[in-house]
Amino acid sequence: MSIQKVTDKKDFVKILEDNGYDKVATFLTYPNGENDSLKPKKRAFLPQEYIDSDDFFSDINISNGFMFVGLNSAERTSDDEDEMINSDKYQTMHDVSKKSHDMSIYQSIQNTEAYGSFAMDIMNKFVQTTVNDSWINKICEELEKSPKEYVDNVMQISTLSPFDPYELFRFANDKTDRAKEYMSAKSNFDELTSKINELKKQGVDSEALKDERKPYASVMKKYDKEVTLPKLIDRFISIDAKVFVGIIKLLNPKCLICFGDKSYKLASSIVDHFDLNVAVEQVLHYSYTGSKDIEDITEYKRNQVKNIIDKY
Repeated sequence: MSIQKVTDKKDFVKILEDNGYDKVATFLTYPNGENDSLKPKKRAFLPQEYIDSDDFFSDINISNGFMFVGLNSAERTSDDEDEMINSDKYQTMHDVSKKSHDMSIYQSIQNTEAYGSFAMDIMNKFVQTTVNDSWINKICEELEKSPKEYVDNVMQISTLSPFDPYELFRFANDKTDRAKEYMSAKSNFDELTSKINELKKQGVDSEALKDERKPYASVMKKYDKEVTLPKLIDRFISIDAKVFVGIIKLLNPKCLICFGDKSYKLASSIVDHFDLNVAVEQVLHYSYTGSKDIEDITEYKRNQVKNIIDKY
């Protein structure tokens, strides 16, 4: 049995929702993008009534040949009590938290062929995990060495457990001693970092505190090397890569547009390993706010997307 491309929007959405992808994937449609009555960051949210409407199916686009790719879908908690926050479906890349830059995506794709495109992160259900460049390189290296497998189904991920190497989701009595040691070191590290930053603002020397912080950093680094990274590699090869391949086969895009170099490296590695017939392109991550070398970062990001659309 092989995965067949789905061309009907409602069939595609049904497969996503039946298999749990509505919690980790999305469509780049922003119905409140020009709603001046909302604060800018609030405009990213997809209200449930919109998701249930004909407008949603009119706006989403699974035939333009493009799929946008982020790095990791984080498990988030929010104290936002806004009444409009009434759904957890398709909220990836529609975050409304204070630190969100998701409306930058809207600014890059509005009134282009890319509007309404399907999008998902290449890693899913992460718990407070930062993925650095050396880890990305190691994952790609290990994927290349792993046996090639044929993905013939869209994986069911509704019951997929969060990737939790620090055991944050475990009860205290279930945590390993090493995880407890890590979290204790992290707590001390974060506390000292906060003090160091405060002294820096005051122009006061903080070398003593930096020296005090070093042992905690060593504990964290050792744990990540011996525990987190091996678990991450195993998770990516056994689950995330196959999840990604299944969705690519279902959508059958002509081009993956990756936000940032990390998702680009991983997507390229998967495409090569599984012999997928799809191009991979990279644009600046939507959280990137610019540098002195770029006069208008919004226009720069928009032009990157438009150039890829024109290319394909």
